[in-house]
Amino acid sequence: MKRPLDVARRLQATLLICGVDFGWGSAGKLESILRVLINRCGYDLKLVVLGTSLGRPVLGDLPVEAWYEREPLLLDRVRVIIDRHQVTAALVVLDPEVASAIERAGCPTVYVDSLPYLWTEHDPIPSEVTIYAAQLCDSIPWPAWQPLRRVRHLHWVEGITTTREKSQRTCRPGLAVVSFGGLHSPLSTSGNRPYPKLVLMPALQTLVRAGYTLIEVCGNMQDFDEIGMDKAMVDSLPAAIHMAPRSHAAFLDLLEQAELLVCSPGLTTLIEAGCRSVPTVCLPPQNLSQILNSDRFAAHVDPDCRVPWPRKVLDLSAVECLRLQGEEAAVSFIYASLEQALAEAPAVWRELEERLTLALARARQRKEWDGLVSLVGTRGAEQVAAFCAQILSGWK
Repeated sequence: MKRPLDVARRLQATLLICGVDFGWGSAGKLESILRVLINRCGYDLKLVVLGTSLGRPVLGDLPVEAWYEREPLLLDRVRVIIDRHQVTAALVVLDPEVASAIERAGCPTVYVDSLPYLWTEHDPIPSEVTIYAAQLCDSIPWPAWQPLRRVRHLHWVEGITTTREKSQRTCRPGLAVVSFGGLHSPLSTSGNRPYPKLVLMPALQTLVRAGYTLIEVCGNMQDFDEIGMDKAMVDSLPAAIHMAPRSHAAFLDLLEQAELLVCSPGLTTLIEAGCRSVPTVCLPPQNLSQILNSDRFAAHVDPDCRVPWPRKVLDLSAVECLRLQGEEAAVSFIYASLEQALAEAPAVWRELEERLTLALARARQRKEWDGLVSLVGTRGAEQVAAFCAQILSGWK
């Protein structure tokens, strides 16, 4: 009989963790899973982080013993880290190369895939890991079934998020949260900076016109100058506007208070907002996974609360064709398209403002926001933590 999730005495173990530096969803999932493992599974964990430099603000409140850069990812180096810290097991989110390397080094690995519908034969899949935890979704397209069929130990889990007790939210009047997640990608050394230049000012102007007086901008951006935006233009708006990275807990605290969320369609953010019944407007997507997430939001929440790109900015039919060549081909095309659109930024702003105004009005009318939550559930963090606890305790 396996040991239950909640144990009476504190157990000590060292866990090697890694989340891909692509957005903030991977770091948010790590934080949610580790909170369960630490708070409810009876573990005094030593955490060793490989990579996840983008996720440091998100993971900043956790007891991390050591941080290591991801590159160069050599098998001998992974073994040295495992031996140096006496690592018992590993937890990896959406970084297949790291997961495969750690497993080859002899360390049992739990791999979390929150986007199983995204992959093709051209994308790497860590098929030999000890546990492959794939987050539930409404459907798996045929190109994704082919690589998933090779996974030896595939387990489906519910939505991976930090759950909350059912209660009435206490909204702060006039507060809107704008979230871009992590504006970074392994395919772009400078991050996807064209994206906020195209969408942030239309979002701010629309919110101010709608009467929001406090706007919190979340993402891995310290200030407006960093993304090349005119700070004087932002300061001229009649609202208190703040920009800063937040820890996962701080971001969730903002969600609890927000009257409205305007966000790029990262799946974790959409699920976390749905758990809290936060009225949500989906900004245009900034990468391939967000295109698919946006489609799911439209199908299961409300199509009128999402804002698509004008066709002159991004040709979705071209993205769909490139997707069959793998994620990298599609994302490279998306980034190039957004870069080109900067040449016509004022025209793009005007069109996005019109679409945002309609979406915001619809979001204010809508009462139900749990469409995605009902689809995927909310117990994924507990389920993945249970897999980790079994391995740390010596059960397979």
